[in-house]
Amino acid sequence: MQHLDEYESLDEETKTAVDVAIALVEAQGIVVRRPHRNGEVYAHPHPGGGVSWGVNGGEFGFCIARGVRK
Repeated sequence: MQHLDEYESLDEETKTAVDVAIALVEAQGIVVRRPHRNGEVYAHPHPGGGVSWGVNGGEFGFCIARGVRK
């Protein structure tokens, strides 16, 4: 598994939420949006291969971290 992203900056709970979302995309090829804390974790197939993912939240709901798992 290769991460080209900000994955390592996440805490363990958020890493687990991202991993679950990515696994759903890999297994089912769907777009995943799941509530997480005061925001969401999302993932979807990346057009260049792999899975794009992100974490939105914080006071204004902005992107906290994102990346592509190849």
